[in-house]
Amino acid sequence: MHLASTPLASLGFALLPKRWLIRTAMRAVVASEETVTEQRVAGYARPMRSRARRAAYLRCARAIIPTDLDRLVARIPEIDVPALCLWGDRDPVVPLAGGRRLAAELPRGRLEVLERCGHQVVEERPNASATVLREFLTGPEGPYAGGSPPAAAEGPDSPSGS
Repeated sequence: MHLASTPLASLGFALLPKRWLIRTAMRAVVASEETVTEQRVAGYARPMRSRARRAAYLRCARAIIPTDLDRLVARIPEIDVPALCLWGDRDPVVPLAGGRRLAAELPRGRLEVLERCGHQVVEERPNASATVLREFLTGPEGPYAGGSPPAAAEGPDSPSGS
């Protein structure tokens, strides 16, 4: 059982200030609080304005750890496609040992570890994440081997500035 599955989570999610909840949750999973900017907090808070979206978020959070997790984990070796495991060296949610184990159990798994990074790898180190992902996609086993993936769209979520 995890916190999101308790009635207290629903009550807290309904009553506590959304930005405070988001900021607190983000601080718990990143390597450096510098990445918890007001812009990122606002981005996560925006969808929480609607009761229906808050309820959907809670349903999703409750489903993160499936009831048949052991059965699913046992099937990891069946995933026989190139798989990139992108991990932060300071991930407090799923420590690096978990990433090493996952990459080792995947027949074609590859572990890439980003330093000074927690659980939100792509948000904490967007440029480094994009570089690793591009190399994986265009590498010998990637779907764009020898070529290049479509260019990323520029916008508020683009990985500029890291």
